Amino acid sequence: MSGRVGHVLRRVAGEPALLLGAPRALLMQVAHPKIAAAVADHSDFRRRPWLRLWKTLDAMVLLVFGSEHQQRRALAAVHGTHDRVRGRLRDAGGRWPAGTAYAAHDPSAQAWVLLTLADTAEVVIDRLVRPFHPGEREALWADWRAFGVAFGIPARLLPERYGDYRARLRETLASDVLAVTDTTRALAEGILRPKVPVLPRGIWEPAVSLTTALLPARLRVAYGLPLGARQRFECALWTRAQRTTWRLLPRARRALPRLYAAARRTALLSSALAPKQPEPTQSSSTPAPATAQAGVD
Repeated sequence: MSGRVGHVLRRVAGEPALLLGAPRALLMQVAHPKIAAAVADHSDFRRRPWLRLWKTLDAMVLLVFGSEHQQRRALAAVHGTHDRVRGRLRDAGGRWPAGTAYAAHDPSAQAWVLLTLADTAEVVIDRLVRPFHPGEREALWADWRAFGVAFGIPARLLPERYGDYRARLRETLASDVLAVTDTTRALAEGILRPKVPVLPRGIWEPAVSLTTALLPARLRVAYGLPLGARQRFECALWTRAQRTTWRLLPRARRALPRLYAAARRTALLSSALAPKQPEPTQSSSTPAPATAQAGVD
């Protein structure tokens, strides 16, 4: 994918404020029953949400900011994981009856994921960071589309024009392609309020308020998330804090993803060049311990 990631996407994706939009994008994605089933059946997201988030962010940073070698490895890893993700819906939802087959390589589902990422990036930058420059939204969608095609999504599923992309997004949000099922609700609780034993449960509520305010209205209602005075006030605080931080530290903040990709590249190179340590020899008279078997954690 090297050379195919446009400079506008790289500039926008370099904003760490996009992390604040991750719950929004995830809630939009799992509102598609096929995606919700795939996550629930083939991911340890509910048990280890932070590990899943870290792996996803790592892949995205490498795909956008990594070297050509890093991009190839990250893309192969994502596709390799997706090869194993297939099954059937347990719950009926929207137009999808129970028993409908799903697969991670479903082009329509992948196109919806890309639309949620593009829309979330646009909403977060516009609401929390800065206004868009004239023509920047159109250029950003062109870069997202090229990124999606390079990832393997058929070009016919990704509108060429920005206005058509926005229309596609609105149509999908209003259609029965999306539905909040019992599976979706269970995932949503883990997205909004992940269980971390050392943290009080109420610590997530300001972030929940921000996600609620940023969500499309239909999904906010479907998830049963209230948008009252408290949520609006906390969202306003987030906005003021983010815009102030962006003005004070613009260059340092944008450099973080590139620095991370460089560090990963250096670590990968160091690992490849490091001399291999000889494996310890084991006396034939001493049996190997049972816990040394492959696959034992």
